[in-house]
Formats: sequence, structure tokens, C-alpha cells
Amino acid sequence: MDSNDELFLLGRDLEERPRAACVPEHYWEEAVWRDPGDVRCLVALARTLTDAARFDEAERRLRSAIARLTSRGARPADSEAHYRLGVLLARQGRADEADEALGTAWRTAAWRNPAGVALAQLHAAGDRPAEAERVLREVLATDAQHARATALLVTVLRRTGREEESTALLRGLLDRDPLDPWARDLAGRPLPDDAAVLVAVALEYRAAGLRDDALRLLTLSVEAEERLPPGQARIGVPAQYHAALLHECEGRTEQARAARREARLSPLEGRRAIRLEDVEALEAAGADDTTARFLLGDWYDGKGRIEDAFAARWFVAAHDARARVRVLALRDLGVASCAAYGDPEAALAYFEHARSIAPGDAQLLAEYDRLRAHLGHEGRLALLEENEAVVLERDDLTLEYAALLVEAGRAGCAQRLLLGRRFEPRGGGEGRDLEGWVREGRDLEGRVREGRVLEVWDATMLALADASSPTDALTFLCAALAPPACLGEARPPHASTADLLFRRGDARSRLGDDAGARDDWDAAAGLTGDAVTAPRFDAQTVSSIRALQRLGRAAEAARLTAAFAQWIEEEHRIPASDDWSRADPLFPRDPQTDKDAQLAHYRAQLAALAEDELRVDR
Repeated sequence: MDSNDELFLLGRDLEERPRAACVPEHYWEEAVWRDPGDVRCLVALARTLTDAARFDEAERRLRSAIARLTSRGARPADSEAHYRLGVLLARQGRADEADEALGTAWRTAAWRNPAGVALAQLHAAGDRPAEAERVLREVLATDAQHARATALLVTVLRRTGREEESTALLRGLLDRDPLDPWARDLAGRPLPDDAAVLVAVALEYRAAGLRDDALRLLTLSVEAEERLPPGQARIGVPAQYHAALLHECEGRTEQARAARREARLSPLEGRRAIRLEDVEALEAAGADDTTARFLLGDWYDGKGRIEDAFAARWFVAAHDARARVRVLALRDLGVASCAAYGDPEAALAYFEHARSIAPGDAQLLAEYDRLRAHLGHEGRLALLEENEAVVLERDDLTLEYAALLVEAGRAGCAQRLLLGRRFEPRGGGEGRDLEGWVREGRDLEGRVREGRVLEVWDATMLALADASSPTDALTFLCAALAPPACLGEARPPHASTADLLFRRGDARSRLGDDAGARDDWDAAAGLTGDAVTAPRFDAQTVSSIRALQRLGRAAEAARLTAAFAQWIEEEHRIPASDDWSRADPLFPRDPQTDKDAQLAHYRAQLAALAEDELRVDR
């Protein structure tokens, strides 16, 4: 790319519309390498670094941006860098520096309101209500309906004893939004019995320096979680971690320890750090708190802090007393070993350790089997047969079991397995983001990617047809083309069925049904009387060629064969895209390796076709 403008805009586009293997930060880093003072890219990088709690690096980027912005004057036209630096410094407790940076941002129109609210929070927390009020009134002069500024001003006015004025402000806020949770609490109205909402309001109080109110809301959050039905997922980190941090700020060491002891016993299902305040509370818990380390491991992983995530999970796997938590940590170490460090053998060791603790965990068995498939290990069928009761708990394991039975020449067993179950395939392919399934039971109830059920069903029917009489083969091929409802999947109209149609045509021909055979071959060839076109080549193309040959259209078959061969050679010279590999979020494969293997398979198909033609000529 020729310009930094393009690099910046492409990074922004990738943020809004993520694409596999494309990282926005790489484009911004390239722009900064070209121009170390590129303000937009420095600020964008600082924003993502702050989101990952990499505060020192973010601060360096922001100060570089500010140096460029103020190199020709102390008052920049764009103060986003000052605003973000102020928020970052306030988060680190550097109030005086934050005050200066936010004050600069507040004086520019674009960032007046967000900087004003952040500055007012700083003043309120620092027991400077008059300064907080002045800033908030200027924010409300710009945006009279700013809910956070209004609620914060209500707290400031109450602290200075101006109840009547604060009540009028609060009434107006509730008239505009009767469901605003912070406003409802300020008015003494009941809040929703939602732990996450209660924590969010508590953090607003904390930012305003109202620690007792924050602790009150956190207590309500804990009570709301206790009322949840057993097995229902909790959201966010245990509220006790936030309470412990507040107790420490007040010098109440024993209460902080007690809160963290409670937090360590809280259920982990569905929990994850959502905001930077969560991370702050977890990191303050200390390195020996395995519950905090476990939650931090997930958060670090999601932010690309792979080494920190690995260290946190390793500690949990080594020291947590709960078998289930150790299993989850070992499983995550296995995934990271393969996906982040490229060491699938180490991943295998972690999974085997996890399975020694929880041999009946169906999700763990499914992922262990996927890893063995990734490594090309023998004995997968034996493993699944040994654990058949566990296998049958999940669609994905049952399907892999059936596929392995077909490969082992036991298609009849696979057919019985498939017909004895109602599958629930999911759309979207295997590429669903890993974070969506790592917790909440860590799976999607074993459901498989769309299209996989029909792949295994087709392979099963073809194997049965190959080993049967023409009459039975016709029955199996008709069943393949009209899959039963229990598979949970209908064949899409655009799906290629050339192989099935070609083989059914052969079966009909052997039974003397020449008209039916020609209909199937015609459909397999994809002909409508026009010249052969090949908008897309795949593993079914050779069946289309064979169908043309059966129909006596040798010239068209030769043209399609030549076009297919030419396409293979052209693709061989083009680097692989991600489309050539079915994305596995746990154990990613190299698209180029998969592409080379598929092209080699296509060449083998053409070679077999050529050999068949030679035999016919003889």
C-alpha cells in the first residue's frame, strides 16, 4: 500500500468486519514504522493496547501522538490522544497527570463530553465537588440529556447538601429514561434482579468515589447470583473480587481477604472478564488465587496475550483443588500448545492428562479425537469404540464414529448408527469463534458444521452401494439423494450431486433402465444442450466427465477434462487462501498444505480416468 491513509483505513475496516488471519494492528504498526508520528495509527494502536491492559505500551504510543500534535502549538485540533491518555492515567491512579491530559481534551469540541465526564469523575473521586460540578454543568450545557453526566451531577449535589436541586435533576432523568439503572438506584427505586447490571452500577459509584454505595450494589449482585437456578451460567467475574478491591482501598484487609475467599468458591461456568475493571480486580487478587488466574487466562487469551494466558492456566492446572477446573485448564493449555505455539504433540500430552482426570467428558473426548485426526494418528476408531457410551452423547462424536466405520469397511454399522439418531447440525461451519464455545460447558451440545452430516451419509450409502447388487445399490443411491429427516439436514439446491447421480445412472443401466440411466448421467453432466461450462471445479468434476463419456459426448468430456487439468495447474501456482482449509478454531491447519493435498487428489482422479480410457481403447 502506498499511503498511511490506506493502512489506517484498512485497519479500521478490519476492526469493523474481522477477517481470518488479518490483524488491524499489523497495518497500523506498518504505518508507524513508515512515519513514527502518525497520530491516527498511534492512537488506534494505543486504544487496542489499553483494551488489552498493556498500559505502558499504550502510554508510549499516546505520548508519541501528543508530541506530534503539539509540535506546532500546545492546543491540538484533535484531542483524542489526550482523552485516552487521561483515562489511562486515571485508571492507574495517576490523578494529577490524568487531570492535565483530560483538561486539554475537554477544551476541544469533539471530545468535550467524554473528557468532561471522565474529568468530573476524577474530581468527584478526589473530593473536589465544586470542580466536578463546574465541569458537569458545561457538559450538560452541550448535551442536556447526557444520562451519565446527569446522574454524576446528582451525586455531587447530594454531597454538597443540595437535595432539592439534585431531586429535580433526577426526576428529569427518570422522566426521559425510567429504566436507567443508576438513576433508579439514586431515586431509591428497585433495580432489576440482574447481577451484571448491579455490578455496572456499582462501578459507576466507585468511579465517583462513592465506595459504600458501590459495596452496597455489589452485595445485591452477590445475592442476585445466589438466587439463580443451579446450572445457570453466571456472567462476568464474581462480584466479591470488586468488593475486595474496595475494601483494600479503605484499608479493610480482613474484609478483602474474606471477599476473595468467597469469590474463589463461586461457580465458574459461563464466567469471563468483560471490562478492564474486572481485570483490575482479578489481578489484585494475587498470583496464588487459582479462580482469578483461571478467569484471567481466558481474558488474556482473548486479547492476544498468549504467554500470560499460558502461564495463568499452567498455574491453575498445577494448583487448583477442583478436578473440573484442572481439566478445563489442561484442555486450554492443549489448545494453546497447538494453535499458538505450533506444538501438537505437547497439546496431545495435555489432553491425555485431562482425560486421565475426566475420562467420561464427552466434549474432551471430541476435542482429543480432533487433535488425533489433526496429527494423523491411527487407532481413532478403537478409541471411540472403547468409549461408545460417551460417543453417543454427542452428534459430532457419533458422526466421526460413523465416518471411521465407513473407512474400516463397516458401512452397515455406520448406517444403523446414523438412522438411530436425530442430528442437529448447526449453520456457520466450523469457523464459529472459539470464545463462543470455550465456556458455557465449552461446546454446542456436540452439534456439527452444516453439510458434514450429508458428507458422512453420502459416503455410507456409496460404500454400501459398492458392496451390493445392482438392485440394492440403486436403493442405497436413491436413499443418498433423498436423505432421511433424522439427519436434520436437507440437501441445498446448489449442492453438487454429480457422483451420486453418475453412480445411480450406472446402477440403472445394469438393471436395464436405459432411459433412467441417461437421465441421471445427463443431470450429473450438468448439460442443457449448450456448450460445457465449468464455473467451479471440485471433487465431483470427474463424475461429470464420466457421465459425458457414458452419454457418448466424448468431445465435450475431453474439453471438460482439459479445462479441469488446466485449472489444477493454474491453482497450483496461486498461494492458498483460507477457503482451501476448513477452519478448526482449536487446531488450525495450514491452508497451503490442504490445498496441495486436494490438488493432488484431483490429479489422481484424472490419472485414474485416463487409465480407464486406455483400458477401453484396448
